[in-house]
Amino acid sequence: MVLNIKRSTFWSVLLPVTLLLFLTVNFVWPDGSYRKKTVDGDGKGYYAYLPVILLQHTVDFNQALNREKKNRPLEYSSHYFHKVGAVYDNKYSTGTALMILPFFLAAHIISFLFGFPVDGYSVLYQYAVALAALWWLWVGLFFLRKLLQSYGVSERITVWAALFLLLGTNLFHYAFMEVAFSHVYSYTAITAFLWFSRLLFKSNGKKYAFIAAFALGIVALIRPVNILIVIALPLVAENSRILKTRLMGLFGSFKNVLLLSLVFLFAISPQLIINYLQTGNLIVYGYRGEGFDFLHPRLGAFLFSFKKGWLVYTPVMLLLLPATIALWRQSKLMFYGFVLFLSILVYTFSSWWNWYYGDGFGMRPMVEYYGLFALVISLWVNKLNPLAKGVLLMVVLLFSALNIGQTYQYSKGIIHVDSMTREAYKYVFLRTSDQYRNVVGSADEDFYGKLSSQPLLTTTSDFEGHSVGWTASKHNDTILFRSSKNSYRFDEKTPYSTSFNVVIDSVLHHRIYLMASLYFFEPSENAAQQALYVVDVRDSDNNPKFYKAFKVKRVPDKVVNVWRKSHIGIVLPNLDEGDKVKVYCWNKALSIFNIDDFSIRFIPILMR
Repeated sequence: MVLNIKRSTFWSVLLPVTLLLFLTVNFVWPDGSYRKKTVDGDGKGYYAYLPVILLQHTVDFNQALNREKKNRPLEYSSHYFHKVGAVYDNKYSTGTALMILPFFLAAHIISFLFGFPVDGYSVLYQYAVALAALWWLWVGLFFLRKLLQSYGVSERITVWAALFLLLGTNLFHYAFMEVAFSHVYSYTAITAFLWFSRLLFKSNGKKYAFIAAFALGIVALIRPVNILIVIALPLVAENSRILKTRLMGLFGSFKNVLLLSLVFLFAISPQLIINYLQTGNLIVYGYRGEGFDFLHPRLGAFLFSFKKGWLVYTPVMLLLLPATIALWRQSKLMFYGFVLFLSILVYTFSSWWNWYYGDGFGMRPMVEYYGLFALVISLWVNKLNPLAKGVLLMVVLLFSALNIGQTYQYSKGIIHVDSMTREAYKYVFLRTSDQYRNVVGSADEDFYGKLSSQPLLTTTSDFEGHSVGWTASKHNDTILFRSSKNSYRFDEKTPYSTSFNVVIDSVLHHRIYLMASLYFFEPSENAAQQALYVVDVRDSDNNPKFYKAFKVKRVPDKVVNVWRKSHIGIVLPNLDEGDKVKVYCWNKALSIFNIDDFSIRFIPILMR
């Protein structure tokens, strides 16, 4: 297969492709209309610095929190704004907002001049963020090209490497869809850091050391954990002699160390200043109630689970295996350096309490390192014979088609944001029609900490007689049951099951994990598919405080006439004395099926 790409064609290929993707995602994908919102999910937290500081002239995120509450369901609990003393801070760092800042200012000026809302959230601001992501993607591609070609990678392979990152990985998703997340900006900052570090090792110019230090500061400012990229420096040095010589030349001088430290501190100074203005401290740990569990990393799940596994949703990265082996022949230092770096990276990320990183497509913390991974793969591909390159191209195209298809499924709600399983993946595989939207139910909620061995409360209704806390059962079935002599029968006139009700009669010192389970029996296919567990919490004045519903049956199937167990785990909000908690099953579709042995446990969550 001939892949004739001349030296001048990198941008003539990449610019039209990226612009086409930008227009498609924003004006066609996925429902044939333009997007009204690009700042969403965790992106709201990263973006919030701009309207709060520039428009509200404060470093207190209380107004941002109130805005979130107005636009979120009742069960929303702020996970990125936390009360610190008299103000609310933002757990996310300022780097992403600073990368978006020029585009925010442009949108603000245009809005002011032409009479559009100047609130920081109108449609012009939304598209400013989308343009910011596109711009920084281009900058990242610029540095990627520089980096690859400094190793002698051909222009042809460089173009294909850029295309495989765009089309074959979840960089596509974070560059064009969830554009206020930090990942495309981190990708660019890390790739720039690698390039300037490469210049340092190639030329020994100290100016490159200072630029690299500044770039590393930006990397940390966007997402502090990404400072791990320094472990990959052996790859840009290529051999141990150059690595040792350059590092000794830099860090053997106190003056150099001081200057490099000052440059790094200057880069991260916006965060230090904001921290000080908020709390009086330069260093603040924003992720309160969250952390790493290094004794229990979820390595297998991180890489291979259907929930969010990196190599399941970005299978093109399987090419790193032969590419890493090929590094052995090129440079032992590069081989060992990359193996060490990738091992530490996966181990660290898989040790985070929420190892799948919540909402988002694929394993998103890996996106920032795709420039480095593209380098390793390109070095291998660059030395393959034409036939092998042709075969590999077909594999990459296949993986790219799968990536685009799965990204489309995610955007339509066919792939669940955080609760995919093997069964769910198989059920929706390659399905794109609307009938598959939102059919996958949510899994048990995760939490940081561990469950107490002593539940506060355990109760079960087998629908035989009155159980303490349970309302009377009026729709018992004495013919079909799992245990004892009764079950609860739903039909077209029965929307709700008997409910469990409890009033919190004392101050609770721990958050509560509610575990609910029941057995269900479907006389026809998917009769219980729309059935929901419902948790309703009200305060002592009966005002709504928390409401959440989860599917009893998570994935449709063809199984009938069998008792099957369902369960759900839910993190309750902080409960106060007098709060009333109600749990029941809602037959939303008014279909016919039975439930039995409805069990509920309240378990304290203990911090690690």
